[in-house]
Amino acid sequence: MSNRTDILHITSVLLLCLCILSSVIVQAQQNPPTQAEEDIQKQKIENYSEQTESEIDISEIVSNLEYYQKHPVNLNTASYDDIAALGILNDIQIKNLLDHINKDGKLLNVYELQTIDGFDQDIITRILPYILITNNDNARLFKFKDVFKYGTSNLTYRYQRILEKQKGYQKVSDSVRQQNPGSYYLGSPDKMYLKYRFNYYNNVKIGLTCEKDAGEEFFKGTNPYGFDFYSAYISVNNIGILKNLVVGDYSLQFGQGLTLWTSAGFGKGVDAVCIKKIASGVSPYSSVYENGYMRGIAFTLAYKHFEFSGFYSHKKLDGNLINDTLGNAETYISSLPEDGQHNTLLSIAKKHQVTEQIFGGHLAYKTRALNIGLTAYQTNLGEPLIKTWQAYNQFEFSGSRNFNIGIDYSYIFRNFSLFGETSRSQNGGFATLNGLMASINSYLSMVVLYRNYERNYQSMYTTAFGQSNNSFNETGLYTGIVFKPHYKIQLSAFADYYHYPWLKYQVNAPSSGYDLNLSMEYKPTKKIQINLRYKFENAQQNSSDAEAPLNYLIPVNRQNYRFNISWPASDAITLINRIEVVHYRKLPAQPETGCFLSQDIRYRSLKNPFAASFRFSVFDTHSYNSRIYVYENDVLGAYSFPVLYDKGIRYYLMLQYKLGRHIDIWLRFAQTFYSNKSIISSGLTQINGNTQTEVKAQIRFSF
Repeated sequence: MSNRTDILHITSVLLLCLCILSSVIVQAQQNPPTQAEEDIQKQKIENYSEQTESEIDISEIVSNLEYYQKHPVNLNTASYDDIAALGILNDIQIKNLLDHINKDGKLLNVYELQTIDGFDQDIITRILPYILITNNDNARLFKFKDVFKYGTSNLTYRYQRILEKQKGYQKVSDSVRQQNPGSYYLGSPDKMYLKYRFNYYNNVKIGLTCEKDAGEEFFKGTNPYGFDFYSAYISVNNIGILKNLVVGDYSLQFGQGLTLWTSAGFGKGVDAVCIKKIASGVSPYSSVYENGYMRGIAFTLAYKHFEFSGFYSHKKLDGNLINDTLGNAETYISSLPEDGQHNTLLSIAKKHQVTEQIFGGHLAYKTRALNIGLTAYQTNLGEPLIKTWQAYNQFEFSGSRNFNIGIDYSYIFRNFSLFGETSRSQNGGFATLNGLMASINSYLSMVVLYRNYERNYQSMYTTAFGQSNNSFNETGLYTGIVFKPHYKIQLSAFADYYHYPWLKYQVNAPSSGYDLNLSMEYKPTKKIQINLRYKFENAQQNSSDAEAPLNYLIPVNRQNYRFNISWPASDAITLINRIEVVHYRKLPAQPETGCFLSQDIRYRSLKNPFAASFRFSVFDTHSYNSRIYVYENDVLGAYSFPVLYDKGIRYYLMLQYKLGRHIDIWLRFAQTFYSNKSIISSGLTQINGNTQTEVKAQIRFSF
């Protein structure tokens, strides 16, 4: 073990020297390929994982890039919603773009974007892969007979597996199976994913998604029909006043996510100013998260400045049902598991035990400057939800019915955007957020947002801006600023103060905290990028003093320092170096430190159908408290951001090959080696050893 530790330390020193050497010779390099928006998206996902600290599937967000790369938006004919769906431009930039086209006529080329207020070289570079500019309006007389004649399809299959044997897959005796049905997995460790997509321009979309998680059975036992999760939809768009119609599984996004928002959404992160949500309304569901979607029918009708969306959803949820022979209800729900795992007899017993019905609508008045919306919907559960009483959760939703109503607004005046949403739940709980975003000039932008979510506000589908995952029991004030003193330099900062008026889990008193974030992006050339970030988090938690008669709150501090540089070794090879240090302190314990060093090598050439990504990294942390969040390149449509802690080495290699025009193949191999422990994880995922290896393969057919 000592020899391995010595090797680890030597490797760390060599890697640090390589990072320093990279910075020294970077000025000599001149021709790297750039992937600006792809890198921004990765930073968003990485920051999202740090903020939520939960395993929420965000493949729906990741697949957004994939779709618009294949179906770019024509800016000359696009509507506000079409451009907003890219998730890159803010509403001020979109309004300025549409005003420019309306006043001066259609864009002639991409260079004309530089003359529009709010567009600089960085913004243009980000949107280039997902737009086109043409004078053809691409107007089509919709005919059903042309749908399958001119439509395009793609079929994707993905396989992944952890190679080491985990505890849940070990053979157990029949007596153990009977006495402890949750002590083993029913199926194989294979994880499989199948996706089919059909698109007829933007008029007709058809999708089917299937998934089998590790440990679930496949075409036998509890899953005689194959996959554990199936999701499908048919979507028709832009036919007369019918803006869209979705039958099957769909997502809903309205306002600022305070009343109704079923998808994951970014909050505080890499962009300090663009925190306003741009809702997509009704859209097909493309993720494999088995709870955050609607199943049924939804539509949007648009006439002049008015839009109306109606929806009805009926689906089954996982639930822990309790037979209460002493209470008023014979059966009630004690919890609603959201992990989507059905790989043990205990989890199978909770599968699809609860019926959920949701129906409602959204009415909006929209102009280029003003948007006002009203959302109202009702949620019905087949049985009442009655959680085990705790002091911190007594204001959370309970019962079988909830009604939510909210008003959202957005108003743009010149380079100022005022936005917000106010919502009320059936029990009388209120929640509101209001913000002002200002683009002062091409060098300076800023935003201020105030939120006040009462402790008794209740909604099962909300993703509003905030520190916690749930939009209740929180007040806060957020300010952010972006300053560009030079076209090569961008400085950004945000500060967020928040307060919890009521108790939280493991926080036995009202508490407060604040976040500070400072970052700098420097581009000495168009193809070299250097990023520096400092982040400070201050929160309160229960003390760890077991002898104290009462739990009292103590401050918990976490500081993060990050240096990242991307530079070219040749026309096809890009090198990326990253150094990250984390300091954690919870009194009266001693401070903890975590370190991370990595070297990335990416190969991509327009002349070669082959592409590759490789990373070698070293991490050393005292414990989980000083953990490091890291985003990794993954196969198309997937994502990977492991949380690294303890001491070890992690590396991965991903290969991509385009076999002709219609077939793409991805292979990925990732391995983590720990130098300070011989057991990885716990419970059914425990590995008796110090190495964890994951393989992943994906193939896509386009036709």
